[in-house]
Amino acid sequence: MRFNRLLRWSGVSLALPLLASLFLGCLSLGCVDPAGAGGGATAGTTLYAFDTADAATNRVLIWDNVSTLYDADAVTATTRTISSDQFAKVKNLAWGGLAMDSSGNRLWLVGEGGDVVRVDRIRQQTGAIPSTEAIHFTLGNSGDRLSGGKFSQSALDPVSGTLYVMETNDTEARVWAVAGAQFYNDGAVVSTASKLSVQGDKGGTGLAAGGGALFAFFKDGSQVQFSTEIYNGARLRSGGANGFTATNVLIGGNAKLGIYGSLALDTSNNRLYFARHNQDAASAEAPINVFTFGQFGSNPNQAPDKGTLGTAALNNLRVLAHPGNKDWLVALDATTSEAPTNFLRIFKNPSQTGSTVKTFTLGTGVKLKGIALDGSA
Repeated sequence: MRFNRLLRWSGVSLALPLLASLFLGCLSLGCVDPAGAGGGATAGTTLYAFDTADAATNRVLIWDNVSTLYDADAVTATTRTISSDQFAKVKNLAWGGLAMDSSGNRLWLVGEGGDVVRVDRIRQQTGAIPSTEAIHFTLGNSGDRLSGGKFSQSALDPVSGTLYVMETNDTEARVWAVAGAQFYNDGAVVSTASKLSVQGDKGGTGLAAGGGALFAFFKDGSQVQFSTEIYNGARLRSGGANGFTATNVLIGGNAKLGIYGSLALDTSNNRLYFARHNQDAASAEAPINVFTFGQFGSNPNQAPDKGTLGTAALNNLRVLAHPGNKDWLVALDATTSEAPTNFLRIFKNPSQTGSTVKTFTLGTGVKLKGIALDGSA
């Protein structure tokens, strides 16, 4: 079947010129190497983590200086902790359902069932949040969502302000693209969002966005043909607010993709980080693959341009996050039963050779499913 017949965006065929797409994507994302861009900066970064352990204590844990936390021998006390009655509506947070809007000074919390809480003025918040600054709305009504589906990783493109959220069930997957999400009032229902997909893709878990570009991971889908080669299985797709370009895909044995793929985007250093859940993927290799934006659009069966990160001992990675403009990468774990843990893993200068991870163990009652970084703090 021809690629442009596989691609759909709300039922409308999309056939974007490949060269133009790559060129414009590089312009908006700044496709440069860190050596020439000074992309190793780390100062001025805040870390947010959502603790979903108990409905009575749903809270966001905040460390206003990631460097201070990273340099410590053990986890340091939070500099702020925030709470809200609205957080109970996203208690069952989607995996990777925390997203930072660094341009708008907002934090987004997305639940598995499609509830969304937007915290305005996040850098100034502490303690109990005023009801006017923790806004709850939902992604459609029940009839607008996939039957038996769940929402997973979310991402906020700070350039366009579009909130992206992955939704998947047993047979299909799609990405909600919510434009102007900062303008929804409390109690609103999002009914006009675009839903982006490629026919046949399923098992969507990973999502990253920035500079007008969108990246998504699906664990399976229809076969992909390139020249005389046919590929099946897990795939990474590249696109934008108007949908995915079918030829902009990475798939095949060289890409070394696997189940529960989570994504994080470094727009300063031209890096797309992909985390594989090694235990469920039955893999003993380094769990994080480091791709570059320019790999999309040519041969789909490519190894990660910038190699790998981490060791096989990190076999339960489930969530990744990156601030986009600072050189930090953070990760959360899940057991094989998809249960959250209290481990927080931090990579400093992951774009540089020799980057290593430090693991911090939070309190025994803490369960983390979402994490976000603010590089403009």
